[in-house]
Amino acid sequence: MNIKLTWCLLALTAMQWQARAQEIKIESLSQNGLLTWTNSNLYATCRVEWASSVNGPWHGSWDALTNIVVTNQTVSVSVPMFYRVVAVIPTVQIITNITPQTALEMITERFGSADFVVLDVRTSGEYVSGHIKQAVNMDYYSTSFQTSLDALDKKKTYLVYCGSGTRSGKAVDIMKTQGFMKVYNLLYGFSTFAAQSGARAYVEP
Repeated sequence: MNIKLTWCLLALTAMQWQARAQEIKIESLSQNGLLTWTNSNLYATCRVEWASSVNGPWHGSWDALTNIVVTNQTVSVSVPMFYRVVAVIPTVQIITNITPQTALEMITERFGSADFVVLDVRTSGEYVSGHIKQAVNMDYYSTSFQTSLDALDKKKTYLVYCGSGTRSGKAVDIMKTQGFMKVYNLLYGFSTFAAQSGARAYVEP
């Protein structure tokens, strides 16, 4: 069982739940006695709740959770009544640097997700010469850069990169002051990322 699922299969204490329960997304609701979910929110913590009716009220419990089957990142549990999985998304800012290897793992996991944005802060010329697929290009040197940043959805998760990690680091500092919640700065820049084994699938042209 991988670490992400381990997080999902650990119950939170009441204090932890109160501190983190600011934004909750329902991941799955049981049907026909089977609860199945995939931990799609990589940076959230999951918990299971139960109710005697589909309309609630919902309670946190691990009673009667048996016959757990794990396939890759998908979990299936036989349940006797109505169960659901909720993801508790932390509201504290996560602003940090990550290595190219970690960035590749993140992109592999989140690629195509609506709440995950890769942000390329290089010039348009640099972008055209090669970039991460689906990356949004915003030139750090543009006079409208900060305004354009501020218009982005601050609740989404952002992976920011440039040529070496310098401009992206400065961009991430700006995003922190603007109130973005989850921002990751790619260290060492695009070329180092693209040179990794397996990265070619996420690079164009």
